[in-house]
Amino acid sequence: MNYWKSVCNAGTRPKCIREQLVPFPEYRPISAGDTIILYDYSNNDIYGPMIAITGCEEDLVPEAWQGQYQYQVKVAWDELYRITSSEFPRIENSEEFSEEEFQQVVDLLQNEGDRLMLLEWGTPAAALDTDIVAEPRDSEIASARKDLEAQLENEPPDAETTEYQSVEQVARQEAFREAVREAYDETCAVCGIRRETPDGRPEVEAAHIKPKSEGGPDDIRNGIALCKLHHWAFDNSWLSVTDNYRVEITDAQCSDGYSEFVSLDGQNLELPADPRMYPALKYFD
Repeated sequence: MNYWKSVCNAGTRPKCIREQLVPFPEYRPISAGDTIILYDYSNNDIYGPMIAITGCEEDLVPEAWQGQYQYQVKVAWDELYRITSSEFPRIENSEEFSEEEFQQVVDLLQNEGDRLMLLEWGTPAAALDTDIVAEPRDSEIASARKDLEAQLENEPPDAETTEYQSVEQVARQEAFREAVREAYDETCAVCGIRRETPDGRPEVEAAHIKPKSEGGPDDIRNGIALCKLHHWAFDNSWLSVTDNYRVEITDAQCSDGYSEFVSLDGQNLELPADPRMYPALKYFD
């Protein structure tokens, strides 16, 4: 495994993060599995560690950065961190680093850095390219959760009525996920199955019924707990919900997958124990 530094600025960084793609001004002998750190010289921030999943190839995404960077590498990460370059000043004016120095940067990122979270697509902050923010504190998530539960005393809103700052938005997203999963006892509302990983993390996901990209609010009643398969099926119009909370399957008998989903047609949804948290039918329209 080798280490590499990719350079960006405040204008090019959002695409690096969102598309998991980093640029190089010329060819580098990068191999899949190599470690990459991303240095934003305009804000003096370091991001990483990223793992290369391709070599350094020409025009993987030809339209990226208006074609200014011909050589590109697709990257991935389990967790992404950020530190300021003041914690490793040599990165600001040096091109060459030893393996030990790169490992020092990786250690700083993982031990001292802010763990970052992507904002959801469709949020005002995402539209403004404020693409990542530090993970919110537990107290901020708890405060957002309290606000979401207080909203249950009011009519479900048609859309998000408050514009939140970036950290507030992420805290609210996390609170929404927690509240929806707990409302359904971490069980898929469609198939009624409850799964978790060997270390106890639930598989079920909190899906927005009316998508965020269409103005759907982070309201518990605009959420439904779905396993990964039925989340995909819901997002891709394989299934919908009737006015009496029954599953309705799209009649697409010639499409692969129909035979798997058709047995769910007419089945009752598994609903929360608290009727206040039932999904609002208006969001299914």
